[in-house]
Amino acid sequence: MDENTKRRWDVRFAFVTVFLSLLTLAVGAWQFIENQRSKFLLSSRLQNEAAELDFRREVYLIRLDALSKTSNAVGRVVTDLDLERNIDESFGAFLEIYWGTLVLVEGGDLERNMVAFRREVLSFKDGWADETDLKARALELLEDIRLGLQSEQKVSH
Repeated sequence: MDENTKRRWDVRFAFVTVFLSLLTLAVGAWQFIENQRSKFLLSSRLQNEAAELDFRREVYLIRLDALSKTSNAVGRVVTDLDLERNIDESFGAFLEIYWGTLVLVEGGDLERNMVAFRREVLSFKDGWADETDLKARALELLEDIRLGLQSEQKVSH
């Protein structure tokens, strides 16, 4: 092989080497960028899931608090009946919850039972219903609250 041919082969190998080096750098850069993008997407997804979980937990705690206050207010109305006290104050506490926070978290059977209990108290105050009817309606509402909390608890775990 003459010197000129060797030189051409050396130049060709140099070009091939440079091309392979650049190709390797490009593939490495692409892999790095894809890895960073995947990490970013995973981090974003995890942050969104955490935010959604925090939101659900907050809504659950608001619901739990509202239902707890509702149970206490219903219990006060029934207790006032048992003690033959005027139920206006305890019914007022119930109405505050009824028209307040509970509007944000109620629905379905709970809403129907809340309306039914309110109507039953008003009927009792007007003399159309007796204590037994009012207590039965209170028990239905309290049972619905209990069942709602149990189903909510299963969903939140």
